[in-house]
Amino acid sequence: GQRDWLLDLDQAPMKLRNLSKYNAILAHQPWRLTVRHIEELVKGDDCWSLSELMSATCVLTTFHALAGLVLGVGVQQETDLVGTTITGDTISEASADTGSQSMPANEESSKETDQLRSLLEGSAAELLDEENCNKAEEFEKARRAEELPDAQQPSSQPCFMAMDADCERFSGNLHMAHEDFLMSSKEYSVFYLQQFDWKTHGAALLERYLPGLSKLMDANFETVYSLTQNTLNGQQDIDTLPFRRAVWYYLLSIKGLRHDDYNYREVNVFLNIDIKKYIKKVACTPESISRADYMKIGYSFQPHEKLHINMLASEARKQAEMLHALQAINQYMLI
Repeated sequence: GQRDWLLDLDQAPMKLRNLSKYNAILAHQPWRLTVRHIEELVKGDDCWSLSELMSATCVLTTFHALAGLVLGVGVQQETDLVGTTITGDTISEASADTGSQSMPANEESSKETDQLRSLLEGSAAELLDEENCNKAEEFEKARRAEELPDAQQPSSQPCFMAMDADCERFSGNLHMAHEDFLMSSKEYSVFYLQQFDWKTHGAALLERYLPGLSKLMDANFETVYSLTQNTLNGQQDIDTLPFRRAVWYYLLSIKGLRHDDYNYREVNVFLNIDIKKYIKKVACTPESISRADYMKIGYSFQPHEKLHINMLASEARKQAEMLHALQAINQYMLI
């Protein structure tokens, strides 16, 4: 591409500018993607082929996921970037904070961690009993995080942010932001993974148009999902699969995806309200993540464990966005 493309969106070719609306929906409210959005891109002047659109979708969703990962662990922007302002302490500096104000939260999170370890070691069996379980109600309960302030509102000043004027150049005059998926909405509905899942449908569709790419993405999802040292805050021989699975399915649920074969009681058994709030910020509003969010994650986790939680949330977000996009493309192909 040309250097001028980096000045603002208007300098880019119309074909790339046409992606602006699609990208905004994909990043903030992917459940709103429809056949109409696909049709707008693959027909008319400066159109995209289906294979090009799928390739672009992979790039866009990867960058969305990386935004959550980078901001979730407090990586600072370069101070010499145009329009960048540092507005708070870095998260890495927060890890050295041993002030007395942080001690009560640490004591509480230690208790929560001990309880989590006990649950993972087997005490959760009765809590996960699915007899007389209403799957729709359990799905809705799993998605909730209302006991704490809305994840769209930062609990304290973010670690850093780019000035609006600087970002505006690349927005295409679109001002879409995250809004929670509403179960009661008449504009969209729950995405059922039994009808269109990643391995059976999404990856297969991607493989047909971009051979080899789906295998790379699938390997990435599987590696992050399966990654474990069988430890929990230094405790050895802990099977963390139920916890990792709860993080993954919780994130999919807030993006409107549901799998009826999954026991959504796991989400509220293994994830407390603080970590649900943090995960939601990583995947939905990473620019609002603060030092306090990182420190008050809900459990006494070591830095590498917090990084893994960020990786799980980011990759699950990428898969959710890919599924929404690929389903819309598939529906367009069936017309």
